Amino acid sequence: MSSDEKVFDFPKAEITSEEKVRRAMAEAKRLASLAPGEWRLWIDRAAERLGVPRATLEGLISAIIKDSERKAREDKAEARRQEERVRREQRERKREQQGIDKKAERKSKEKQKAFERLISLPNEQHETRLAELAKRFDEDVAVIRDDFTVFVGMESRAASTDPWNAGPIRSRLVCSFRRSALRLASTS
Repeated sequence: MSSDEKVFDFPKAEITSEEKVRRAMAEAKRLASLAPGEWRLWIDRAAERLGVPRATLEGLISAIIKDSERKAREDKAEARRQEERVRREQRERKREQQGIDKKAERKSKEKQKAFERLISLPNEQHETRLAELAKRFDEDVAVIRDDFTVFVGMESRAASTDPWNAGPIRSRLVCSFRRSALRLASTS
């Protein structure tokens, strides 16, 4: 380089008031996003660098913090409302399912009672009564007939597999026999 050459400084750009406000807002958002209370450590330096009064920057930061806290409360409240809505829907579905289950159980008991009455009738009347039951329960006759067949099978198995419990009767008979034998022995 020769001594003839001059070095010029880059001209400082004029910062418009809009740019100043934008920079102050960006810095206020940055400081507000720091850990609680940490912004107080950095506010003086930031205000000086931006050429903004400390009170103005502090007001911006406080407003941003309050706004973010308000939004957090609203989000939390909305989440609570959503959870409550889900719980309410679950309770409603459970209640509906219980109603359906009770209705099915009641229908099953009614069928069983009707089948018990039907067993005692002659076989010739079974088909007509099964058709009536199908109409009453709003089901197909074939389904009712199958249910009745299963029911009759269960009844016959229960009757055939129920062992006669002779234990208590046998022990009474043995005791009675012994007493009688002792009476006979003592009288002779």
